[in-house]
Amino acid sequence: MTQLSISPDLENKLIEKFDLLLQSLHTFKQALDFETDTIKTKSPVELTQSSEQKQSAVKALEVATLNIAVDIKPIRIDKILMAPENLSNQQLAKLVKECAELTVICNNQNISNGMSIQILSNANSEMLHLLKGDNNSVKLYGAKGGKEQQPIGKTTLGKA
Repeated sequence: MTQLSISPDLENKLIEKFDLLLQSLHTFKQALDFETDTIKTKSPVELTQSSEQKQSAVKALEVATLNIAVDIKPIRIDKILMAPENLSNQQLAKLVKECAELTVICNNQNISNGMSIQILSNANSEMLHLLKGDNNSVKLYGAKGGKEQQPIGKTTLGKA
């Protein structure tokens, strides 16, 4: 293993900034957990609140990430993230590893929440179309054996 050489001054700055990033990631994870719970309860008002909470956490994450990027530019970030164990400062290595792991967890949960919200949105949209009777995507087999669009409410089961 090749140790990455970073000046002690930069190490201290990075420890401080990765600690802030880790705190921001924990806040984002809490927002995602709240969103997950809200999706299960299906309360639109609470879901909107969870979205606002999540947006606030994302802004804090962006600030923390940009703050780190300024100091890391001279060093290749991929070297740090891909092999935090190569850092000479173990405290910094631990923080980088925790940030990377929590980022993956948050990303997976965010994708899962997004898919759940999309599924609920699609189901609600279809139900509204069916209730209003304006769902033009309904296709039934017609007398000629092919699929034909049938207006809702104007279909008959058969002719007598």
